[in-house]
Amino acid sequence: MDVAGQFSLTGKTAFITGGGGGLGRAVAEAYLASGASVAICDVDAGKVEAAVRDLAVGGQVVGAPCDVTSAAGVADAVGKAEAALGGGIDILVTAAGFARRTAAVDLDPEEFDRIMAINVKGTFLPAQAVARGMIARGQGGKIITIGSVRGLVGHPLGYVSYGTSKGAVHLLTRQLAPEWAPHRINVNCIAPSVIKTPLADFILKTPEVRDLFMSRIPFNRAAEPEEFVGAAVFLAARASDFVTGQVLFVDGGSTAG
Repeated sequence: MDVAGQFSLTGKTAFITGGGGGLGRAVAEAYLASGASVAICDVDAGKVEAAVRDLAVGGQVVGAPCDVTSAAGVADAVGKAEAALGGGIDILVTAAGFARRTAAVDLDPEEFDRIMAINVKGTFLPAQAVARGMIARGQGGKIITIGSVRGLVGHPLGYVSYGTSKGAVHLLTRQLAPEWAPHRINVNCIAPSVIKTPLADFILKTPEVRDLFMSRIPFNRAAEPEEFVGAAVFLAARASDFVTGQVLFVDGGSTAG
């Protein structure tokens, strides 16, 4: 049994939204190390350029800037990535996301709409665009969405819009999985707790907030990005061919009880 081969991504092409930084960039680096070619998508063209420059030493990587809330923009970015990499997309990771902490009674409807657009619509549109190509080619593929512990359990510090959006991502994943399974497309979600990325700076740099969050994690610490990417490699590789519609919590045990 070739166990190592089941986790190899050699010959695969991945499209990663939010790939300009944070979790998306960490996943891009891991995929390159696992043998995949990677397209970096981010709304910030400067971050895309920097990521491509920095990661190019690890393998074939191209940039595809786009706004994930624009169907036309996403379709154009996917098309350009496929042309640049010389083939269809085999793996999609929807790491683009946005969080803001606001008490529910003070939440501006426009802020709620923005977070839902980026986190939910911005997950669906890339999945739709990539799945169309996967179905047309008839070779299946892997789609990995990014949820959150906040999509399962509430929190007292004002995450109503973010938590709602991530709960929607979890259910979107479970809806797409059986619909696209006949096309051999696996759709799964990774739901982390606190990971040391710029998105978590407020939590980690504010002692009273950090202490509250850590008290809810049995390991009593935030995760390193390297502790997240193993799940992303697993769900992209042959090792997960019979896994679909699942939400994998990478949360240090915070949802265990």
